[in-house]
Amino acid sequence: MNGVITSHDWTRWASIFGDSGFEIYETTTKTYAIKEVHSVIGGPARHMLEAREVLDDIKTRFFELDEMTAGFTPEQKDRYLMLWVQNLKKMTGQIRKTAAKDVLKQLQEEGLVLTREAIEEVQDWN
Repeated sequence: MNGVITSHDWTRWASIFGDSGFEIYETTTKTYAIKEVHSVIGGPARHMLEAREVLDDIKTRFFELDEMTAGFTPEQKDRYLMLWVQNLKKMTGQIRKTAAKDVLKQLQEEGLVLTREAIEEVQDWN
């Protein structure tokens, strides 16, 4: 069959890789859940899935950029990826530092009543 790796093929390629000192890398791909799942899964679990999808997209993009720079010199590749990570830190820095307090403030402005313990816990995060 065309485009299918058989057991024989895999054994042959694994042997070649092992003999040559190469490592096998797995790539990440986007896998989207069926939309109905989001309506079944409640609040925090659904939000954790959504956050994981965002973080997975960022990691996937990093590995794509890493592959795209395969033709760069080691110094060029290091500089390129370093700048990408620095830009990522700039874009997410403020939200990583103050997001919990900002969301708490927004909830209070919307009139959501929170327990004192919940408020103190969020305030202790930063």
